[in-house]
Formats: sequence, structure tokens, C-alpha cells
Amino acid sequence: MSGHSLINRDLARGRGQIVARSGGLDSTISAHRKVECEDGGCLHEARIRLKHVLDDLAREPTIIRIHRGQTACMEGQPAETLFLIQDGLIKLSLVSIDGTESVPEILGTGDCFGEECAAEGRPHYAETATALTSSAVARVPRTKVIRKLSEEPDFARIYISALVHRVHEYEELFAQHVFENGERRLARVLARLTKFGEWLDENTVLLPHLTHETLSEMVGTTRPRITYFLGKFDRLGILRSGPVLCVNVHRLFEEILKLPLI
Repeated sequence: MSGHSLINRDLARGRGQIVARSGGLDSTISAHRKVECEDGGCLHEARIRLKHVLDDLAREPTIIRIHRGQTACMEGQPAETLFLIQDGLIKLSLVSIDGTESVPEILGTGDCFGEECAAEGRPHYAETATALTSSAVARVPRTKVIRKLSEEPDFARIYISALVHRVHEYEELFAQHVFENGERRLARVLARLTKFGEWLDENTVLLPHLTHETLSEMVGTTRPRITYFLGKFDRLGILRSGPVLCVNVHRLFEEILKLPLI
């Protein structure tokens, strides 16, 4: 699935009027590496199926409340738990040797993280999970996950499918960092964030509050560049800046992503 399809899929989930155009997309990224399915929503559907089986797995879960800025797990820690988000927003981050932080993904209600706990041996968490808002998270012990994978082939297929699609999504994000400039990457980040926003009308989304620092970690650039790009988007009528960002989705696609919506 291309980056365009990923973004359109997330927008379609948030608002029924916006759907992916079936052909003619202006994509120069990963044309050889797509995950196809009939409805264009493979990753979303895989995660929905995974959520249902995890809900069953965590029938009597331990629910923890993570306050904003607190972590659920740390990169490099032993992976002993699978986490299922009940409400709130969680960012997944990686830290380089020199201390630079990168945020490949933000997750919301129904998403899970810590899937590496099912790996053989003594797995460790690949990312740090930090609450962007006060969040409720269900904890499923690694032993339960492994037992269910061993005993139920259907669960194992769904679990593996969700992991494969997550890998493809990360590959697409990596390709964007290689081939696209910071302005376009920011536009893609804003488009992905609409799935967590509040739709004011069919074109306008009020995004959750994120600092310029978090946006810079997601885009892979500096905070001054984020401020510059947001100012430019404001002048173009793509968004209204302030404590929270209010995005005109159609103008975002037409002006920056150059992707027609129908």
C-alpha cells in the first residue's frame, strides 16, 4: 500500500466523504512495494481483527492509567507485556546514540504496542511508549500471548498479519524520509493525525495538541523548520495555527501533497 493509500485510508476512517481515488495517484515512492487488498484498508482491517482477539485475550486485564509524559515501556527493556490502548494517545519513539529522538508513530484507542513480546528467546521492546494524553492501557502478560499463539492458529494468523502490515507502514515512512522534503513529510504527518482529530465539517479537522518538538521528531527535522512550515501552511490557508491546529484537509492535499480527493 502506498503512502497516498495509507493517508486516504485514515481519512476515510475519520470521515466518510473522503475516499481514495482508484488510479492516477502521483506517487514516486515504493511503487514496487505495495500491500494490496480489495478495499484498500488492509492495515486498518488487520488491526481491527487483532483488537477483537486481544479484547478476548484481555477479558480480565490489568488496566493502568498513564499520565501525560509517563512511559508504559522503554526501548531496550525486557518485553514482558502486550499493551492495548483503551483511550488516549501514545507515541512510540526511538533514541539514537547521540540522544536524538524519532517518533515513527502515534497510536490511539484500539491500537496495541509491545507486540515483540511474542518473539522467541528474551525479547526487548524496540521502542519507548510515552503518553501524549492521559491514557488507559490494558496489560496482557507475555505468557498469555504466547499460549494463545500456540493454541489458536486463527489468532496467530491475525497477529502475524498485523505485524506484517506494521512493517510495511514503517518501510513506507522510511522511504518518505529518503525521497521527500521536510515540508511534504509534515503534510503527511498532519494528514495521518486527522484520524485522531475532531471533524468540524467535511473539510476541517481540529487536530490533537502536539508540540512543535513532537512534530519535529515525527517529521525528522528541527523545531524552527516546523514553525516555518506551519507558518507557510497558515498563509496558504491550509491550516489555522494556535494552541491546536485546525487543518483544511482538501487544501492540504491540493497544495502540498498534490493528491486529488473525491
